[in-house]
Amino acid sequence: MVKNRHSRELQVERAKVSLDRHVDARKKKGVEGKGLERDPVWRKLNARLDQARARIRVITALETLDQKLVQIRAEEASQPKVKKVRETPAPDAKPAKAAKAKAAPAGAKA
Repeated sequence: MVKNRHSRELQVERAKVSLDRHVDARKKKGVEGKGLERDPVWRKLNARLDQARARIRVITALETLDQKLVQIRAEEASQPKVKKVRETPAPDAKPAKAAKAKAAPAGAKA
């Protein structure tokens, strides 16, 4: 079951806040740049933010697909329905095998 967009956006906001707090704390201690990227807590928080963003991308893709399907179904519903009628052969028509059998006797060669 896919959670709604609102709850996923809240996850992104919370992840950003947590990451920003950690970055600020690390900057106060004098750690920046490459040192910050080596920090395991920063990597964990950054990964959570990336996961939440990926979930929103998936939700967006699903919503786009749903809109396309709704549009296609609406177009199909607006078109008149055409019944497929199967053609029946005429009663005087003979099968092709019977015609070939009569034309060439079994023992004669051409």
